[in-house]
Amino acid sequence: MSAVRRVGVEGAPEVVRQLLEVDGNFALLVTILVIAAIVVDGILGGMKRLRRDTGITRRMVVKAVDGGSFVPAREFYSHRLGLAGRPDALVEEGGLLIPIERKAFGKRPTDKDIAQLLVYCRLIEEQVGVRPSHGYLILGPAAKRWRIENSSERREWLDGVLLEMRRALEGGPCVATPHPRKCAGCGVREGCEVRR
Repeated sequence: MSAVRRVGVEGAPEVVRQLLEVDGNFALLVTILVIAAIVVDGILGGMKRLRRDTGITRRMVVKAVDGGSFVPAREFYSHRLGLAGRPDALVEEGGLLIPIERKAFGKRPTDKDIAQLLVYCRLIEEQVGVRPSHGYLILGPAAKRWRIENSSERREWLDGVLLEMRRALEGGPCVATPHPRKCAGCGVREGCEVRR
């Protein structure tokens, strides 16, 4: 068995000896730079995850985020429509304010999600004076982004929904249209005329 010999700095080659005798400040500087690189990588990774989770791309300028401290949420009002709302986020695209609504458990856009987003478009138009061409719904844990156009057909559909809501508030007929799966677990199913 060969003997293992411990070699001190004195017996090491000249290059190794110089490396081992590096100034303490230089070693501290290298350590700080390595730690800084790890922190920057963590911050950039966090920003990438945040963009992925919110559906906000690099081309968008973030103008407001609900719950944000750097760009606080913005609430919109329309006395004419009798509506108010605060989108989860506002971004600027092509000079237009675009609302973003996040639904953490959604899989596909529902009529109520689309109506909510279109109401935000309408409120922005009334308050800012420029109609957003679209909005975004960000759905589910994978944060799938759905672009919802603020087209004239969708605007007419929203007018009908708002009219129906006003009539219901004024005591007009209000017909429930529940989903069959929700009916199955409903506590008032036995007394419901619309149950499925």
